Amino acid sequence: MAYSQAPAALSYYTQSSWVDTPARMLLPLIVQALENSQAFKAVLTPPASVPVDLRLDINLIRLQQEFLLKPSRVRITLRAKLIDMATSHILATQLFEAIELAPSEDADGGVQAATRATERLLREIRAFVLKYTPQATVRG
Repeated sequence: MAYSQAPAALSYYTQSSWVDTPARMLLPLIVQALENSQAFKAVLTPPASVPVDLRLDINLIRLQQEFLLKPSRVRITLRAKLIDMATSHILATQLFEAIELAPSEDADGGVQAATRATERLLREIRAFVLKYTPQATVRG
C-alpha cells in the first residue's frame, strides 16, 4: 500500500504486501456486490465468451494511507463507467472516493481502514449500476 507523510510525497510499505494487486482483488468483490443485488441474471468477469448487455469498467485511481493528520486515513478513489454493449453508448460515468480513519498508525491500521472504505465503495458502485441500468436489462 502506498502512504503519504507530506503533500505530493508518496512512499510504499516495504514489510507488507498484498496477496494480489488491489485492482484484481476488487473485481470479485464488485461481482459479489452486483450478484447480491439480485438484479441481474448473471454477472460475468472478463473475458466473457458470451455476449453481454452491459459492461462496467472500474479504474483504481488511488489507494493510499495518509499521515497528514492524526489519526491517519485511507483514501480510495475509483472511476466507474457503465457501457451499453448493444449500442456502445456510455450510460454513466462517476468518480467514487471513500476516506476512512485508521485505527492504528501502521500498515495493519491502513488495511482495516481500506476494508471499511472498500465496503462503502461497493455499496455506492452497486447503487450507481442499478440507477443507470436500463429497466429492460434488469432481471424481471
